[in-house]
Amino acid sequence: MTRLAALASAAAVVAGAGLVLSVLVHLSAVAGGPNPLGRAAWLLHGGIFVVWLPAVLCAQRLTRDARRSDFWRVALRGCPPWMRYMAYAFFAYAMLNFVLFITGAFGDRDDEIVSVRGFSGHWMVFYSVALVLLYSYAHTDTRTRRCAAGHAVSPTASYCETCGRLVTPP
Repeated sequence: MTRLAALASAAAVVAGAGLVLSVLVHLSAVAGGPNPLGRAAWLLHGGIFVVWLPAVLCAQRLTRDARRSDFWRVALRGCPPWMRYMAYAFFAYAMLNFVLFITGAFGDRDDEIVSVRGFSGHWMVFYSVALVLLYSYAHTDTRTRRCAAGHAVSPTASYCETCGRLVTPP
């Protein structure tokens, strides 16, 4: 395991913990109950940056030989399908939650609960996407693929973009 893969695995654990905590905070806000983390919940806001730097570095490494249109498919190729769908679901839910937050659909409840509900929806997205990117990096062979003639090819290519030769799996 490379040093960056070990860092990705450690950061994935932190992202997973951040995701679990942000879900707990969000669910308590949705229920209108007390925040289980109290004022410490706002540390989740800063924690996003702790996992996003390694997630962005890993995503760049995963997609360095890929076409831009294939970014997400290539970046998440090391994840099981359920992890990808989890991140997509958190993204869709966060958009809905944001629209409800902006339109004032949460009503006249406590401002702190409404704020936490609005922000925690976004925390869940950032932590879940960081988790899947970091997991993918830790479980993907990131060596550059090459055709029989030695040309570098995209991770999703079946044929070499330069010479047209068939690309065999590593």
